[in-house]
Amino acid sequence: PIKPGTDLALMLSMLQVIMSENLYDRDFTLNHTVAPFLVRRDTCCFLRESDIFPGESKDNYVVWDQEKEETVAVSPRTYSLSENTALFGKYNVKGIECATALHQLRGICNQYVPEKAEKITGVSHVKIRRLAEDFATIKPATIHLSSVMARQQNSENTIMAGGTLVALTG
Repeated sequence: PIKPGTDLALMLSMLQVIMSENLYDRDFTLNHTVAPFLVRRDTCCFLRESDIFPGESKDNYVVWDQEKEETVAVSPRTYSLSENTALFGKYNVKGIECATALHQLRGICNQYVPEKAEKITGVSHVKIRRLAEDFATIKPATIHLSSVMARQQNSENTIMAGGTLVALTG
């Protein structure tokens, strides 16, 4: 059994495995999450079109087109992203250091490789890896996020990690 209160470490470790082994659903992640949106390193906020083109929309987000090697503004209401849209990477956009949201998340999750998560959770690194692989590949999969999770420290992060697992695996 998992040690009480260590669900977040388990989920971050599962996310680490899913990202490192490319088990995420790329199409779903591109078109139904904020994963490709660029995040400013200075403010930790999403880069907006108006940040790089004064007078343009404050509502539109910005992604990176790998083929064109340039930014693309996207409306939060009606967007469908190209296969060339970056999910990972760091970029300098008109002097503003940015990284994709998924790149930022991977940096956090890389601190929770299964061997480290085993020490925190008491769950074998082999089981963590298998759980992550099964969760990403056996469809459908979901996590029941109950009020029980809300009764521990950092519960909002645990609930967000659960939602992220569901989103990245489509």
